[in-house]
Amino acid sequence: MPRKIIFLLVIGLVAVSTTGCIKFKKKAVTVGDLGGVFVTENRMENWAHKSYIMTPGETPGSLAGVNVNFIEYDPQDDEALYIGTDNGLYSSYGNFTTSGKISDGWMKSRTLPEGYIGAFVVDPKNKCTLYAAVLRDLYKSTDCGRTWASKYTSDGEDRRITALDIDWYEPKILYMGLQDGTLLKSEDSGNFWKNAYEFKKRVDKIVVDPNNSFNVYVAVDAKGLRKSEDKGANWIVFDALMKDFYSFGTFYDFDISKEPKDVILYACKEGLLRSKDGGQTWNKVELTTQTGQEVIYALELDPTDANKIYYATDVALYKTIDGGVNWANKKMETTRVARDLLVHPKNPSIIYMGVKTLNK
Repeated sequence: MPRKIIFLLVIGLVAVSTTGCIKFKKKAVTVGDLGGVFVTENRMENWAHKSYIMTPGETPGSLAGVNVNFIEYDPQDDEALYIGTDNGLYSSYGNFTTSGKISDGWMKSRTLPEGYIGAFVVDPKNKCTLYAAVLRDLYKSTDCGRTWASKYTSDGEDRRITALDIDWYEPKILYMGLQDGTLLKSEDSGNFWKNAYEFKKRVDKIVVDPNNSFNVYVAVDAKGLRKSEDKGANWIVFDALMKDFYSFGTFYDFDISKEPKDVILYACKEGLLRSKDGGQTWNKVELTTQTGQEVIYALELDPTDANKIYYATDVALYKTIDGGVNWANKKMETTRVARDLLVHPKNPSIIYMGVKTLNK
């Protein structure tokens, strides 16, 4: 049976296994305030709103009023997409481009507890093993999302799960960040968690280096970027290396290049900072806006070429194909901000954008 059919059958079973037909509350959303997901097939030149929800037995639903927190691929299957929202996890199969079929819509996981989905990863060597953070709880599925089991619950309202990543070389190793700055590590696929470090401030993002899994990068609220070169045992602080840059600790987003290796792009109040040697030295990427003028809400590198950079502010989208020598910009398609950008790993002309209401 084709993989696409298998995937659709799985998410269909997830959608109806516990509740029967899916029901959605209808909420009026103006065209200028569309939420959900947008997609471009020509590197941001034109965008289409792709937020159709497959609703068996009912009128099709929409993500038009939904805030999206992230977009993730299945590392083994780039046609499988997942999004985390303020009220649940959704999945889709197919490139979901502007020419995609109507059936290539989103399906909500009805077996995962509802709530704010702040982080999510797929096991890079087993596509049916999923991890999803719902507020203070981490859930794991080993059957492609049909069922979920609780693997961790934090012990305080100020300890919401804020970041998650998985070791692509040894998928039994996971890293999880909490709102209070605690970094947790599991070495047995999420069954047991130990405190790996206390950053004292919210862990905003965790990225395992796509070229060297010993390298782990963590962005800490109001403190900036940290790096471990031994899977979290010890940490390098970049403060001294970034001291020449204004408000480098005001972190917005960062990305690690897959090609070439050791390139880090870091968005902060200063603008865009770039390192080409794994963080040892830093230079400022010249932008078309003045320093500190705009907040960068989402940042993404082309996985095939680190000279192609995309970022979003509250009013515009920016791109460069020459490493920042020249920039082009385009007005945002909605009054909401881009919470996440994702470049297709095989066809980098395709870019997905998840949006949400400002300050939510």
